[in-house]
Amino acid sequence: MLPSLRSSQTNLSSHLNGSLNDLSGGVVEEHFPISGIFDTTTESRMSVRSAMTRKLIDAETGLKLLEAQAASGGIVDLRKKDKMSVHKAVQNHLIDSSQMHKLLNAQKAFTGVEDPVSKVRLSTSQAAQKGYIPPENAKRYLEAQYLTGGLVNPSKPGRLTIQEALATKMIDSKTAEELQDEASHTKELVDPITKEKISYKQAMDRCKTDHNTGLLLLPAASTGADNTPSYSNYRFNSPYSK
Repeated sequence: MLPSLRSSQTNLSSHLNGSLNDLSGGVVEEHFPISGIFDTTTESRMSVRSAMTRKLIDAETGLKLLEAQAASGGIVDLRKKDKMSVHKAVQNHLIDSSQMHKLLNAQKAFTGVEDPVSKVRLSTSQAAQKGYIPPENAKRYLEAQYLTGGLVNPSKPGRLTIQEALATKMIDSKTAEELQDEASHTKELVDPITKEKISYKQAMDRCKTDHNTGLLLLPAASTGADNTPSYSNYRFNSPYSK
Protein backbone atom coordinates (compact mmCIF):
# COMPACT_ATOMS: atom_id res chain seq x y z
CA MET A 1 0.00 0.00 0.00
CA LEU A 2 1.48 3.29 -1.10
CA PRO A 3 1.46 6.43 1.02
CA SER A 4 -1.07 9.14 0.37
CA LEU A 5 -0.38 11.70 -2.37
CA ARG A 6 -2.05 14.47 -0.39
CA SER A 7 -0.70 17.95 -0.98
CA SER A 8 -0.67 18.73 2.75
CA GLN A 9 -1.33 22.43 2.29
CA THR A 10 -1.81 22.91 6.04
CA ASN A 11 1.36 21.02 6.83
CA LEU A 12 3.28 22.97 4.20
CA SER A 13 2.10 26.36 5.44
CA SER A 14 2.75 25.68 9.11
CA HIS A 15 6.08 24.01 8.46
CA LEU A 16 7.26 26.75 6.11
CA ASN A 17 6.29 29.47 8.56
CA GLY A 18 8.15 27.67 11.31
CA SER A 19 11.22 27.25 9.15
CA LEU A 20 11.34 30.92 8.28
CA ASN A 21 10.67 32.04 11.83
CA ASP A 22 13.58 29.96 13.08
CA LEU A 23 16.02 31.80 10.82
CA SER A 24 17.66 34.97 12.04
CA GLY A 25 16.44 38.18 10.46
CA GLY A 26 17.99 39.32 7.22
CA VAL A 27 19.30 35.96 6.05
CA VAL A 28 16.07 34.25 5.03
CA GLU A 29 16.82 34.90 1.35
CA GLU A 30 19.95 32.78 1.64
CA HIS A 31 17.73 29.80 2.33
CA PHE A 32 15.70 30.09 -0.84
CA PRO A 33 16.58 27.52 -3.53
CA ILE A 34 17.42 28.43 -7.11
CA SER A 35 14.30 30.45 -7.80
CA GLY A 36 14.38 31.32 -11.48
CA ILE A 37 16.46 31.94 -14.57
CA PHE A 38 18.50 35.00 -15.54
CA ASP A 39 18.57 35.62 -19.29
CA THR A 40 22.04 37.02 -19.98
CA THR A 41 20.96 38.21 -23.43
CA THR A 42 18.06 40.41 -22.34
CA GLU A 43 19.28 40.88 -18.75
CA SER A 44 15.88 39.87 -17.44
CA ARG A 45 14.65 37.26 -15.00
CA MET A 46 11.96 34.67 -15.56
CA SER A 47 10.36 31.73 -13.83
CA VAL A 48 11.62 28.22 -14.40
CA ARG A 49 8.43 27.43 -16.30
CA SER A 50 8.90 30.42 -18.62
CA ALA A 51 12.50 29.42 -19.26
CA MET A 52 11.39 25.91 -20.15
CA THR A 53 8.71 27.24 -22.50
CA ARG A 54 11.27 29.50 -24.20
CA LYS A 55 13.76 26.61 -24.30
CA LEU A 56 16.42 28.49 -22.36
CA ILE A 57 16.76 25.36 -20.24
CA ASP A 58 15.98 21.75 -21.06
CA ALA A 59 12.83 20.14 -19.68
CA GLU A 60 14.63 17.72 -17.36
CA THR A 61 16.76 20.45 -15.78
CA GLY A 62 13.66 22.60 -15.35
CA LEU A 63 11.81 19.78 -13.60
CA LYS A 64 14.76 19.10 -11.29
CA LEU A 65 14.93 22.79 -10.33
CA LEU A 66 11.22 22.79 -9.53
CA GLU A 67 11.56 19.56 -7.55
CA ALA A 68 14.26 21.19 -5.45
CA GLN A 69 11.92 24.11 -4.76
CA ALA A 70 9.06 21.80 -3.76
CA ALA A 71 11.32 19.66 -1.57
CA SER A 72 12.71 22.67 0.28
CA GLY A 73 9.53 24.53 1.10
CA GLY A 74 7.46 25.38 -1.96
CA ILE A 75 7.42 26.67 -5.52
CA VAL A 76 8.92 30.17 -5.63
CA ASP A 77 7.01 33.17 -6.97
CA LEU A 78 9.72 35.56 -8.18
CA ARG A 79 7.43 38.58 -8.15
CA LYS A 80 6.39 38.20 -4.52
CA LYS A 81 9.47 36.41 -3.19
CA ASP A 82 7.11 33.86 -1.74
CA LYS A 83 6.76 30.09 -1.62
CA MET A 84 3.56 28.21 -2.30
CA SER A 85 2.27 24.65 -2.46
CA VAL A 86 2.30 22.71 -5.71
CA HIS A 87 -1.48 22.95 -6.09
CA LYS A 88 -1.41 26.72 -5.54
CA ALA A 89 1.51 27.05 -7.96
CA VAL A 90 -0.57 25.36 -10.66
CA GLN A 91 -3.43 27.78 -9.98
CA ASN A 92 -1.00 30.70 -10.28
CA HIS A 93 0.51 29.32 -13.50
CA LEU A 94 3.98 28.96 -12.00
CA ILE A 95 4.10 25.32 -13.03
CA ASP A 96 2.34 23.21 -15.62
CA SER A 97 -0.33 20.79 -14.45
CA SER A 98 1.51 17.97 -16.24
CA GLN A 99 4.32 18.36 -13.69
CA MET A 100 2.01 18.14 -10.68
CA HIS A 101 2.44 14.44 -9.85
CA LYS A 102 6.24 14.54 -9.71
CA LEU A 103 6.26 17.82 -7.83
CA LEU A 104 3.75 16.56 -5.27
CA ASN A 105 6.13 13.68 -4.59
CA ALA A 106 8.96 16.18 -4.12
CA GLN A 107 6.76 18.33 -1.86
CA LYS A 108 6.24 15.34 0.44
CA ALA A 109 9.96 15.52 1.19
CA PHE A 110 9.05 18.73 3.04
CA THR A 111 5.59 17.98 4.40
CA GLY A 112 6.31 14.32 5.17
CA VAL A 113 5.29 10.98 3.72
CA GLU A 114 2.46 9.33 5.60
CA ASP A 115 3.18 5.74 6.53
CA PRO A 116 0.06 3.84 5.40
CA VAL A 117 0.31 1.49 8.39
CA SER A 118 1.28 3.68 11.34
CA LYS A 119 -0.09 6.96 9.86
CA VAL A 120 3.11 8.62 11.10
CA ARG A 121 4.66 11.29 8.86
CA LEU A 122 8.09 10.12 7.77
CA SER A 123 11.08 12.20 6.74
CA THR A 124 12.57 11.79 3.28
CA SER A 125 15.29 9.40 4.38
CA GLN A 126 12.92 7.33 6.51
CA ALA A 127 10.42 7.09 3.64
CA ALA A 128 13.18 5.95 1.30
CA GLN A 129 14.27 3.27 3.75
CA LYS A 130 10.70 1.93 3.80
CA GLY A 131 10.49 2.00 0.01
CA TYR A 132 7.99 4.85 -0.27
CA ILE A 133 10.40 7.13 -2.14
CA PRO A 134 12.92 5.92 -4.77
CA PRO A 135 16.46 6.25 -3.30
CA GLU A 136 17.68 8.40 -6.19
CA ASN A 137 14.81 10.84 -5.66
CA ALA A 138 15.36 10.95 -1.91
CA LYS A 139 19.03 11.77 -2.49
CA ARG A 140 18.11 14.78 -4.66
CA TYR A 141 15.52 16.03 -2.18
CA LEU A 142 17.93 15.73 0.76
CA GLU A 143 20.67 17.53 -1.16
CA ALA A 144 18.30 20.42 -1.91
CA GLN A 145 17.27 20.65 1.74
CA TYR A 146 20.86 20.44 2.97
CA LEU A 147 21.96 23.22 0.62
CA THR A 148 19.07 25.53 1.52
CA GLY A 149 19.43 25.58 5.28
CA GLY A 150 19.21 22.07 6.65
CA LEU A 151 17.21 18.85 6.63
CA VAL A 152 13.50 18.75 7.36
CA ASN A 153 11.75 16.84 10.11
CA PRO A 154 8.09 16.92 8.98
CA SER A 155 6.92 16.65 12.59
CA LYS A 156 8.70 19.81 13.72
CA PRO A 157 9.21 23.33 12.33
CA GLY A 158 12.62 24.57 11.28
CA ARG A 159 15.63 22.85 9.78
CA LEU A 160 18.13 20.39 11.23
CA THR A 161 21.89 20.21 10.87
CA ILE A 162 23.48 16.94 9.81
CA GLN A 163 24.49 16.32 13.42
CA GLU A 164 20.94 16.91 14.68
CA ALA A 165 19.48 14.65 12.00
CA LEU A 166 21.95 11.92 12.96
CA ALA A 167 21.16 12.30 16.65
CA THR A 168 17.44 11.83 16.01
CA LYS A 169 18.11 8.89 13.65
CA MET A 170 16.45 10.77 10.82
CA ILE A 171 19.40 9.84 8.60
CA ASP A 172 22.17 7.26 8.86
CA SER A 173 25.91 7.89 8.84
CA LYS A 174 26.25 6.95 5.16
CA THR A 175 23.67 9.53 4.13
CA ALA A 176 25.35 12.11 6.36
CA GLU A 177 28.72 11.50 4.71
CA GLU A 178 27.23 11.72 1.23
CA LEU A 179 25.48 15.01 1.98
CA GLN A 180 28.62 16.58 3.44
CA ASP A 181 30.73 15.40 0.50
CA GLU A 182 29.40 17.96 -1.97
CA ALA A 183 31.67 16.63 -4.73
CA SER A 184 29.64 13.41 -4.68
CA HIS A 185 26.29 15.13 -5.09
CA THR A 186 24.06 14.01 -7.93
CA LYS A 187 24.90 15.67 -11.27
CA GLU A 188 21.59 15.74 -13.13
CA LEU A 189 21.31 19.39 -14.14
CA VAL A 190 22.55 20.70 -17.47
CA ASP A 191 24.26 24.10 -17.28
CA PRO A 192 22.30 26.20 -19.83
CA ILE A 193 25.47 28.04 -20.83
CA THR A 194 28.20 25.37 -20.90
CA LYS A 195 25.89 22.35 -21.43
CA GLU A 196 27.87 20.31 -18.89
CA LYS A 197 26.23 18.07 -16.29
CA ILE A 198 26.43 19.72 -12.88
CA SER A 199 25.16 19.19 -9.34
CA TYR A 200 22.65 21.42 -7.58
CA LYS A 201 25.48 22.87 -5.49
CA GLN A 202 27.44 23.73 -8.63
CA ALA A 203 24.34 25.34 -10.11
CA MET A 204 23.87 27.45 -6.97
CA ASP A 205 27.50 28.56 -7.19
CA ARG A 206 26.96 29.69 -10.79
CA CYS A 207 23.78 31.65 -10.04
CA LYS A 208 23.39 35.39 -10.12
CA THR A 209 21.88 37.02 -7.05
CA ASP A 210 19.05 39.47 -7.60
CA HIS A 211 19.90 42.40 -5.31
CA ASN A 212 16.24 43.40 -5.10
CA THR A 213 15.09 40.06 -3.68
CA GLY A 214 18.21 38.09 -2.80
CA LEU A 215 16.94 35.20 -4.92
CA LEU A 216 19.29 32.95 -6.87
CA LEU A 217 18.86 32.95 -10.64
CA LEU A 218 20.60 30.44 -12.91
CA PRO A 219 22.14 32.14 -15.97
CA ALA A 220 20.97 31.11 -19.44
CA ALA A 221 21.15 32.81 -22.82
CA SER A 222 18.26 33.37 -25.22
CA THR A 223 19.10 33.41 -28.90
CA GLY A 224 15.96 34.48 -30.74
CA ALA A 225 13.44 37.30 -30.81
CA ASP A 226 10.80 34.97 -29.37
CA ASN A 227 12.60 34.81 -26.06
CA THR A 228 11.03 37.86 -24.49
CA PRO A 229 11.21 38.40 -20.73
CA SER A 230 8.47 36.69 -18.76
CA TYR A 231 7.90 39.85 -16.72
CA SER A 232 7.21 42.86 -18.92
CA ASN A 233 9.96 45.47 -18.88
CA TYR A 234 11.63 43.75 -15.95
CA ARG A 235 15.08 45.15 -16.63
CA PHE A 236 17.76 46.09 -14.17
CA ASN A 237 20.71 48.44 -13.91
CA SER A 238 23.16 45.67 -13.09
CA PRO A 239 21.34 44.49 -9.97
CA TYR A 240 22.92 41.05 -10.20
CA SER A 241 26.07 39.82 -8.58
CA LYS A 242 27.89 36.54 -8.61
